Amino acid sequence: MKKMIIFCLVLLESSFAFSFCTYTVKDGDFLYNLGKENSIPKTSIFERTNNIININKNNYPEIVKNKINKGDKLILPTSKQDLENNYSNISNSTAKIKRCISDYRKVNKKEKIKENLYGEFSSMSQCLNSIKSRNGELDIMWDKPKSVSGLVKGTKLNFGCDLKETGSRGTYVEGWYEHETYK
Repeated sequence: MKKMIIFCLVLLESSFAFSFCTYTVKDGDFLYNLGKENSIPKTSIFERTNNIININKNNYPEIVKNKINKGDKLILPTSKQDLENNYSNISNSTAKIKRCISDYRKVNKKEKIKENLYGEFSSMSQCLNSIKSRNGELDIMWDKPKSVSGLVKGTKLNFGCDLKETGSRGTYVEGWYEHETYK
């Protein structure tokens, strides 16, 4: 589980490896001015400013509110390709995170598994004894002539013995149990 989360974080961190430059904020600097001065051909001031905010918002959350402080080390894009890569990489990283979350949920999803215990028995008591010998003491909750079921004490295991009708082979009792497991 921890390995999967660490793997997801490594994927996310590795997604942001571009050719950017760093800039240390000085007194009187504003985001708009940084976007304006960081001239990249065929891009608008708005695009550059938004990109600076998107790139740096993890390290400086206040940048989203247009607040930067003297001494902040901001990452600035150096080319139009950097701007485009940042936008596509943010969406790729979001998709990777969603996949990791989905994988995490699959690992933690409870699945019910139904297993047959050696199938045929000549009587109900043989069926129950077979389950007892493998699992321990039984807590019977449903006791009818053709069906007995309940829980194995101290566990989440369900068990049951049912009378089955089979064509030419006659009647037999089958033992089974269900249990919840993490998969």
